[in-house]
Amino acid sequence: MTRHIGIDSGEREGGFQAVALERDAFAECLDLLGAERIVGALEAVDVAIRRTFVDGRPAEEHAFIADAHKLISTAAAVGFLDLARACQTFEESYGSGAARGAFESLRATAMAALHEIGRLKVELRATASP
Repeated sequence: MTRHIGIDSGEREGGFQAVALERDAFAECLDLLGAERIVGALEAVDVAIRRTFVDGRPAEEHAFIADAHKLISTAAAVGFLDLARACQTFEESYGSGAARGAFESLRATAMAALHEIGRLKVELRATASP
């Protein structure tokens, strides 16, 4: 049974832009893995973003390169394709003159994803509760 998680487009509360969540991929993962495992995957994405952009660690390109590589598959698996693409673009540009711009784009996408992840975790936990 597919559970539908609503993600809309456009501006979101708190000034965050909506981040693309591929709803079909998310719903498929949710059906295959269940809410508990999806929340775990969302937590992994959340931790990687917070470690670099929120928790006082310098938001520098070199601090995120390993996490960017891991996030490509995890973010894509749960449907955050924009985040996966931004990570891939940053990884491919790392060490070049384009890395700073790719990193700033990744930062904006990651912060928007973080906002959506928080909302999704609350929604999933609520639907998983008896």
